[in-house]
Amino acid sequence: MLGGNCNAVKTIKFQPLFLNVVLFVALPAIAAGPGDQGSPRSLLDLDVHSFSSTGVFDEILERFAVEIRPTGVIGFKRATTSNPNVTISIQGGTTVEDVLKKLCAADGRYKFVASQDPRVIDILPVSPAPEDRLLELRLPQFDMSTDAWSDNWYQELPDFSAAVRAELVQYYGEHRTLPQPSGLGGANMQTDKQPPHIDLHLKNVTVRDVLNALASKGLDWAARENESNRAASRNGVYYPVFSEGWQLKIPNANDLPIENWIHSVFVRFP
Repeated sequence: MLGGNCNAVKTIKFQPLFLNVVLFVALPAIAAGPGDQGSPRSLLDLDVHSFSSTGVFDEILERFAVEIRPTGVIGFKRATTSNPNVTISIQGGTTVEDVLKKLCAADGRYKFVASQDPRVIDILPVSPAPEDRLLELRLPQFDMSTDAWSDNWYQELPDFSAAVRAELVQYYGEHRTLPQPSGLGGANMQTDKQPPHIDLHLKNVTVRDVLNALASKGLDWAARENESNRAASRNGVYYPVFSEGWQLKIPNANDLPIENWIHSVFVRFP
């Protein structure tokens, strides 16, 4: 689990042509590992010393999500309406919660919602599109047991829920106007390293609850991996791994064969 007092200040500056961001985040110490019994620190309470940005909401949020790792992750559903430029400027010390309040106030299409795991925050449209109802689809039971990298857990969700798959198949059939292509595109990634095993068993939950539970499992997995890599490293130097949040992203049904499309609806964020 993640927790501890802030013990470092990280300074990040972004200056791409379309976005100007200056961000100072106080990163907490990581107390990770299977034996850690402490409660996870709330992502909303993470200290942000300064934040100034101008750009579209999606791009700002993506960069913000990267910088708040490894303390927590964000689940996201983009609004389907126009994407205006927004400006946000906070000086003198604040928290992730205050940044999200300011950001959602600057772009009133969005709200943020806490999940059962305080390390996972969802950013959702205030006025959901019809397809967004999928997130609130209630499942009497959800069971997932597989060996896969955490980035793929979201994509494989429909393989473990007949109700979710049925909803997606119906949507695809209603929105595809071209003939169904033959064969499947893409290829599976090959690696010599064994992916982690995940067991997730939930009752009476929404699809969004499942996505948040997968995000929580990903945070725990990344913490254990980093603790193991740190212990095995020389002089404490190692390449950290990060888990990702989730995103509901509905591709155009005419762009992909049905199986590829189904596995492109739930993806990582950012």
